[in-house]
Amino acid sequence: MTKRAVHTVEAGSIDLGGRSLPVTVRVDRRAKRLIMRVDPSGRVRITCPHKRDIGAALAMAENRRDWIGSRLDEMPPPLPFMPGVRIPVLGRDRLIIHCPKQVTPKLEDNTLVIGGPAGKDPTASIIRLLKREVQAVCRSRAEMKATMIGVEIGRVRVRDMKSRWGSCSSKGDLTFNWRLAHAPTAVLNYVVAHEVAHRRHMDHSSAFWNLVDLMCPEYRDHECWLRDEGRILFRYGAEPVETASFEIA
Repeated sequence: MTKRAVHTVEAGSIDLGGRSLPVTVRVDRRAKRLIMRVDPSGRVRITCPHKRDIGAALAMAENRRDWIGSRLDEMPPPLPFMPGVRIPVLGRDRLIIHCPKQVTPKLEDNTLVIGGPAGKDPTASIIRLLKREVQAVCRSRAEMKATMIGVEIGRVRVRDMKSRWGSCSSKGDLTFNWRLAHAPTAVLNYVVAHEVAHRRHMDHSSAFWNLVDLMCPEYRDHECWLRDEGRILFRYGAEPVETASFEIA
């Protein structure tokens, strides 16, 4: 999928029971409708097709206060990266433990070992580790699946993506959301298959889904998991991003 030209505006805030929630409007010419998302930190994010829709976007947020409140109530609380916390990493629950002699974080059997001074926030270094691990796994699986369907892939990158699990550029470069580190391995496998299939079909036609089915026969289950449970992946570690959506045709 090609990169979109977007423009983001800090459009003000709305009041929700005495709590001020900032509103960010993202102008994306490829958007077909107004789309509102809420992140667990309380930021309202709205995507609209044109600058002239910004006023309608703000009205949307004002008119949907009850929905915004219910979304925030449904979201799981953040789970910080700190010793004693257990988090899923690449299909295995890992207990975060602190070892003063450890220079950089590392994964062991059922643990994630961090070092440095006690009390220092390890979030940034853990995210760097998870990005490296996810990149290695995604590259290995992408190469295998590309061979399966007879296509070539370019670079494989991992980023903090705000609203997608993965993408495929017209040049064949694949990008994946680092938060897939916390997803079930079968779900990560599906996302890889999805993006590799775009090397043959840059759309979501029946031919595209037939390729996905060839590489990942249970893809429908994993797609449903991402839709219904994906927001839990944003509770771990870093500042959460938008994880719930509301669309108006």
